[in-house]
Amino acid sequence: MRLTDFDIDGNMLTVHDGKGRKDRTVPLPVSVVPDNEKQFDRVSDIYENDLKNGYDGVFLLGELEKKYKNAAKELAWQWFFLLPFH
Repeated sequence: MRLTDFDIDGNMLTVHDGKGRKDRTVPLPVSVVPDNEKQFDRVSDIYENDLKNGYDGVFLLGELEKKYKNAAKELAWQWFFLLPFH
């Protein structure tokens, strides 16, 4: 999931290419809002640091890279879940 998949104001999540290759929008429980906000902040901090260090951007699937030329370096297209590096 990418940050752009979340509708924070509406507490909704869009899951792309799910079963049957369909997109689905699902409600998010209010109980996950604080954790989601912390994760958004964490991703934003990492993103800002990466840009300062010459980060090239995220991988985009299919035609997205051609359609949205600068999307790979935009915050909205960054991955929501990050794996810790050891």
